[in-house]
Amino acid sequence: MAMLFVYDVVREQTENVQQVPASVFEEFRAFAKYLQENPDAKVRAWRGREHGATLESDLAKRMLGKLLADNVAELYAKLSNTRSFGLDGLSVNLKSCYKITLAVKCFLPLLEKFKEEDNRSTNPNKVSYNRMLLISRIVYFFGYTDNPKFLDNDESISGIWTSYKDKEWTTVGANFR
Repeated sequence: MAMLFVYDVVREQTENVQQVPASVFEEFRAFAKYLQENPDAKVRAWRGREHGATLESDLAKRMLGKLLADNVAELYAKLSNTRSFGLDGLSVNLKSCYKITLAVKCFLPLLEKFKEEDNRSTNPNKVSYNRMLLISRIVYFFGYTDNPKFLDNDESISGIWTSYKDKEWTTVGANFR
């Protein structure tokens, strides 16, 4: 029943939907947050394939952060209401990485009660008690990937989980019209 529930939740939120774009302000705020959390980051301005300018100076990045902090109310007033999208053509199927990430988010809490230490044999001919490997095999069974490595180990699903678990994405489905 849990597998059917998770399959249905993932399908509902990732198939025949429209992805709601982030507002300009949200993108700007995410950029400022990234700069704060990564003080060694470089800021590059690109135009097409042409490399324009690179901002590497810590002082310049702090000045940019201060400018953002001092003008956040004005920026919000100007940029927060720029989100617009129509409800026509809810036909986008999100990439498999979103389906896999959502499946992991659903399954991990369900499997939390099996977290206690397992003192059984680590012989590969016996049953594996690795939760991420179990989820990886279920994801393969669901058809979210055709990569057979998902059946053998949990490296692929762990990589997707690490990359996408904190990404925010919003969709609107047909049931919300």
